[in-house]
Amino acid sequence: MTTQRLKKHITPQSKIGDIGEALVAKVMGCTVSDNPYDTTKDMVQNITGLTVEVKTQLRFWMKDSFTIHISQLPKCTNVDKLVFVDYGLSGHCRLYLCNNRTNYTLYNYDTMAAFPVADMVLTADFETPRALKMCKLTETKYKSSLNDSRLYENKRT
Repeated sequence: MTTQRLKKHITPQSKIGDIGEALVAKVMGCTVSDNPYDTTKDMVQNITGLTVEVKTQLRFWMKDSFTIHISQLPKCTNVDKLVFVDYGLSGHCRLYLCNNRTNYTLYNYDTMAAFPVADMVLTADFETPRALKMCKLTETKYKSSLNDSRLYENKRT
């Protein structure tokens, strides 16, 4: 990830996304796209040349899914690999590979797509101080549940 790209943060969400992309790039051996507005991918895996899209977010534990806005569906379904980065107050990050990108449920007046965690493969689980940094940047109505990390960790497993 270039220094120039890091300086162009407008929102906490974009900072969280860049942190997640950096983690995936390191773990999976990828090169992050220089264009932060790339409409086809976030990165390319160095050895295989496969395209990768990364979504960094808290798991939507009420549906045991990761969610995206439907405007992101074409990008998420057309890449070779879709990776969700899950993080929490415990300092853990988990990387999930979504193998079945056609199995999602629309909800919230069909504006959101939920990909079930049950259809994903946990590819990495590690501790990092970046997880805590992402938590501090998180703006969600579910953040109060993050304050009880024991509750949150039970929902994640």
